[in-house]
Formats: sequence, structure tokens, C-alpha cells
Amino acid sequence: MVELFDFNFKKEPDERYGQVVISNTVRVDDLIKKVVTSRTDLNAATLKNAFELIKDAALSEILNGASVHFGLSRHSLSVRGVFKGDLAQWDPQCHALEVNAVPSAELRNGVKQVKVIVRGKAASGTRINTVTDLSTGQCNTRLTPGGGLHIKGHKLKLVGNPTQNGITLTHLSSGETYHVGAAQLLVNMPTELMFVVPTPLPAGQYRLALSTQFSQTATLRKRPQTAVFNHLLELAQ
Repeated sequence: MVELFDFNFKKEPDERYGQVVISNTVRVDDLIKKVVTSRTDLNAATLKNAFELIKDAALSEILNGASVHFGLSRHSLSVRGVFKGDLAQWDPQCHALEVNAVPSAELRNGVKQVKVIVRGKAASGTRINTVTDLSTGQCNTRLTPGGGLHIKGHKLKLVGNPTQNGITLTHLSSGETYHVGAAQLLVNMPTELMFVVPTPLPAGQYRLALSTQFSQTATLRKRPQTAVFNHLLELAQ
């Protein structure tokens, strides 16, 4: 399912861009439950233990420089930064390792078979377009504890009941949610927000969402409007 949005700057008045509507957030335990339901001869605890063992083995190999085909993607490390001279050494201030994830042929072929339904222009409400990790400069991929996070979008300004409204970062594995309120923002504007990522946070993937009662009139919305960011953000220790 795809919804259409206006470009901030466009050459033609009828140009739109599409975003996939996230249908659900699925964790490992959800996948295991689905497998057990379809295969009653398999034990959930055994599957979870086997997955964790394989994941740990894959992680160890990746961190030792291997290219690992794990699940639906191939993972490897690459280097960011410039080295000066043939005998240059590693400098953490200038260099960093980055994780590459390349979709498997199975996933690429599966995507080609997907039937896409475009359900028209999205409702003109709160929308998150981009999330930039200011510590690394990476867009829509990273979180750095104690670093700045810059959000751009539409009708973002946090206003209204502080207990109902704010930014939430939900850890996918544990389900634990971390809340950032309007008082913690460095920038709080309709088109952009900026705040410092809480610290410490456990490593893993996070889902970012935002709730606000902002409207473009003097009257606040009666109920908060929530926008969920389409991309998962990775926090690595």
C-alpha cells in the first residue's frame, strides 16, 4: 500500500512522491510464533535459542571482517574516512567502520512480485520526512546516544498535553519506549525538530514516532495526531 505526498519543492504542481504504508512492526518473537502456529512440531524456545546462536555467530564473523549471508541480506563492513600516506594509521577521530546490508536475491525477486496499490494522496497531517543523526551525518539510519537528532517534515511542532504528546523511541526487541517531550527540544518548529538523544540507551533498532496536537490555527487539535517514521533507526554501542 502506497500513499502520495507533495514535494517541498517541485517543478510541476501535480508531482507527488510515494511512501509505503507500514502495515505492522514484527519482532523475532512474532515470527517464531507464526512459524510454530503453522508447524506444530517445532518448539518456540528451541527456535528462539537457535536463532540467537546463529545471530551471535553471524555477528562475530561480521566484526572479524567476513561477508555474511544471514537471513534476507548480506552483511559486511566498509571504511569511512580518508587516510594520508601509505603508512597512515587508524584514527577514530577521522575514520569509522560502517555496516553494509545488501538484499538477497530471494528478497529482490520477492519485491518484484509484490502487487502495489496506490490509495491516493495521504491525509494532510503530521508527517516525518527525514531523520538525520547529527553525530554521523547519516540520514534515516542511525541514532547516537547523547548526539543530536534532526527531524524534518510537516506539522511536527510539539504542543498540547505534555503527557500525551512527544517523540517516542521504541526498542524493537524489548518493546521499551523512551519519551522526549517538548521541554527537551532544542528546536520546535512546524517543519523541523531537534533534540539530544537520551543516554544511555541499549543498542538495537528503534521505531521513532511523534504525537502532537499542533494545527495551523489558534485552536489545538482535540486529539493528538501521531506520525510513525517509516525507517528503523539503528543504535550501535
